[in-house]
Amino acid sequence: ESDQDYRLVVADHGTNDRNMKLKIYKGTKISYENTLIEVPTALCTFFMDNNQPHMPAIAVASGAYLYVYRNQRPYFKFTLPPLEVLPREKELWQQAAKKELTAYQLQTQLQQLMHEEGEPRLTTRSQKLLSMDAFVDIDADPDSVRGDGGSRQMTDFVRSTASGSLRRHTVVTCLDTMKKTGDGTDSVSCVVIGTESAQVFVLDPEAFTILQDFKLPSPPCVLHS
Repeated sequence: ESDQDYRLVVADHGTNDRNMKLKIYKGTKISYENTLIEVPTALCTFFMDNNQPHMPAIAVASGAYLYVYRNQRPYFKFTLPPLEVLPREKELWQQAAKKELTAYQLQTQLQQLMHEEGEPRLTTRSQKLLSMDAFVDIDADPDSVRGDGGSRQMTDFVRSTASGSLRRHTVVTCLDTMKKTGDGTDSVSCVVIGTESAQVFVLDPEAFTILQDFKLPSPPCVLHS
């Protein structure tokens, strides 16, 4: 509300990745509440324009997305640009799709690629396969082993995902704002996003297009402008 009063804005993590909510308090009472799809990692408020009534928007970072709320309603969802997939990783999954590699062979090759390039350079699909046990206790579950020695879980996972296109996304680690016009407390500001892939993006506050992007030596955990 445009009543010149302050509000407390909270991005609630919930419990065990459940009941994540955006909450706005007026005094000690909740005046607004909205469910978040993923665990929030950062939050900021900013003025998008000079329209009246002059009220700030709220930006909540969650995973690879930035959710913008205006007038206590969902307004815009910004998605971080996808990252480049390693050519070798793409080639290995294509071979698996053609059944030129077994699930166990694919996992072995991906492990080697991970050691060469680092786990963050791999897609979430490859990271999930690498987290699976290649071998299981045959005595405990004889049906869980495939003929190639890999687990049934691995084989079923590769079979169901290998033909799909590989996508590699990063996640937001921190947020800040940077004045675009003027230096007043209610001046129009750009949202600045730091990511796990060591990138920083400056967004236009109205069109939500990327005005500038920068590469850092390592992922930022805090931004201050």
